[in-house]
Amino acid sequence: MIAFRFAAMVAAALAVSVSPITAQQIDTSHTSISQDSTRIATDSASKERSKGATMLPSVVTTASSPLHVIGHMPEVAHGVIYSGKKSEVIEMDSLASNSAQDVERQILGRIPGAHFSETEGAGFPSNGVGFRGLDPTQSVEVNVRQNGINIAADVYGYPETYYTPPSEALQRIEVVRGAGSLAFGPQFGGSVNYVVRSGVSGSTRVRTGVTGGSYGLLNSFTDLSGGSGALAFYGFAHLRRSDGWRPNSDLRQGTLYGSVSYQASSRLTLEGEYTAHRNRIQMPGGLSDAQFAENPRASYRARNWLASPWNVAALRASYDFTQALRLETTLSMLDSDRHLVWRNEDGGPQEADAVDPATGEVVPREVERETFRNAALESRLTLQHHLFGRSATFAGGIRGITGVMRRFEGGPGSTGSDFDMRLYGGTWERALRFDNHSGSAFAEELLRVSDRLSITPGFRFEYVRSSARGYTDVASTFTPRTVSYPLAGVGAEYITGESTVMYGNLSGAYRPILYSALTPFGSVIRVDPGLRAARGYNADQREPMRPASSRRAPTSAPVCIAEWRRISRWIPSRGAPRRRRGERWTSLRPSHSLMRATSRESSTGIVSSRRRESSTARE
Repeated sequence: MIAFRFAAMVAAALAVSVSPITAQQIDTSHTSISQDSTRIATDSASKERSKGATMLPSVVTTASSPLHVIGHMPEVAHGVIYSGKKSEVIEMDSLASNSAQDVERQILGRIPGAHFSETEGAGFPSNGVGFRGLDPTQSVEVNVRQNGINIAADVYGYPETYYTPPSEALQRIEVVRGAGSLAFGPQFGGSVNYVVRSGVSGSTRVRTGVTGGSYGLLNSFTDLSGGSGALAFYGFAHLRRSDGWRPNSDLRQGTLYGSVSYQASSRLTLEGEYTAHRNRIQMPGGLSDAQFAENPRASYRARNWLASPWNVAALRASYDFTQALRLETTLSMLDSDRHLVWRNEDGGPQEADAVDPATGEVVPREVERETFRNAALESRLTLQHHLFGRSATFAGGIRGITGVMRRFEGGPGSTGSDFDMRLYGGTWERALRFDNHSGSAFAEELLRVSDRLSITPGFRFEYVRSSARGYTDVASTFTPRTVSYPLAGVGAEYITGESTVMYGNLSGAYRPILYSALTPFGSVIRVDPGLRAARGYNADQREPMRPASSRRAPTSAPVCIAEWRRISRWIPSRGAPRRRRGERWTSLRPSHSLMRATSRESSTGIVSSRRRESSTARE
């Protein structure tokens, strides 16, 4: 209809009489659909036209069939059992997205239930992801990994992610929902693993690309891969800059990555990798409702800066004792920082960055600094065996993490507007050191009851010891905390047909107590010594995909997430100090109320490529 209206307008402008072509005058003579291409040819069946009519040429449209972007993890991979769990795999080479800006909505947005905090360059170093109502800011509810290595600041005390690899360097993204808590850790949101490309021995390849855009966007990416004999390597260099949509929102960042793989023998494989990320971000500041209504692009902060240099290194060894027994061990280290110099938001965003009448200069800025030093050792064992005359798979592992976080706040900064993290004329108002030591072990057994039915029970045990020392602007005492959390779960999967699977699972999870909950603020605030972590469970379910002829649309994964709710009223606990008059308690013990969140959506985009192709073939 739009095309006809446009043609009529053009004809009227040129004073040419054009007779309309009715639907009865058009006949589809040939239509062929194949897996590789779709061809639609439309020819006119009638040559009779009224006087002055124009003969429209035939139109041939040829396009490749769409690639299947989302798949699923196999039953067992890299020491983890995925049978009976909700998982998605995004193949980056099959994805059409804005990789130059890492637009999460175009990448992870294909996963049902995912939502994002696209804050990169707007005051945060990276975007965040969450699932089904969980907080997506800096991916605090998700176990974020790169090549199976934790890249968050501190898994238990400060699980914010200030670095994610550029999408141009990724081979795939593996997502496991909350039921993966037994194998990866306690987070309710599950795990997101960014798998970086790797080198191939015997071939050398170089890729490079430069992208430009509005508001000063310039993105450059170059990678090199290759190898010879038993040695393979891969590396990339990534640079990005942008002036931002709002004033005072400059972004400068760069990432270097290198990995080496050596096949020492037919059984032993050794790997090593290192990532260095540097950035500098100018933050335009927030806006009040009135300011936003007046001009959403306005900025009233020109002196706020953030930097988060990130360093991640890892060594990995994989050894096949037999064809049925495999051990993978990874030693990883994280050495990173987060620096901030700003005119803080005391008084709200509408509070002006005022001039001190005594000095005639703007008030000094405030400097904050956080450092993260973590080391982790993780081993996973996979054993293929027989149980009760049926094939079975055992997967188990251990993990130990030791980490130190130092937090410095309230440092007197400069009166300038440049990127200056130095202190001027004083020291920190608050200086704290948090130590976190944890150990965990898990075990899962994949029981193949029949050729179609499999059951996977599992168990995980977590031990965490946290301590803090230092000083704040209020009198505080820090008592070391030692807690342990047993987690159990079970999953089942039933193959209903050649291309359909039905599964369900129930797994325990908990949210660790963050460092921020252990730090008092204000003169009347105290931390309850009986503070406990929020605990709950994750449940996944998927119904089999129905044929296209079914009137009812296929459905999948009504996910239930329940957690203990933390409240802000004082609850006395055994051994807790008495509350003084006028004092308040924060981050107290959880009440016994449950918050439930359930959702259900179409399975479009969930079905793996294998299943979807089989369904298409039947049609």
